[in-house]
Amino acid sequence: MYETRVARVFTVFAVCLAGLTLRAFTLQVADRERVLAAHDKRVHGQFVLAPRRGEIQWAGGEPMAWNDPGFSIEIDLDKFF
Repeated sequence: MYETRVARVFTVFAVCLAGLTLRAFTLQVADRERVLAAHDKRVHGQFVLAPRRGEIQWAGGEPMAWNDPGFSIEIDLDKFF
């Protein structure tokens, strides 16, 4: 009884995996030129980068926020509590 269920699940899994593999092969090998042309149209669009801003300061002149190159936010909790 369980062998039949396992065989069915395995068959469905194998068919799905084969479909994904075929689609990946089609995109990466067979339709490579069409995909690259579509990619080039999207990539070479206009790219806007916001300018850097000055420091944000507290009323007393101490910096509340400052510019550091990177993509993270650091919070000094001692200034808030």
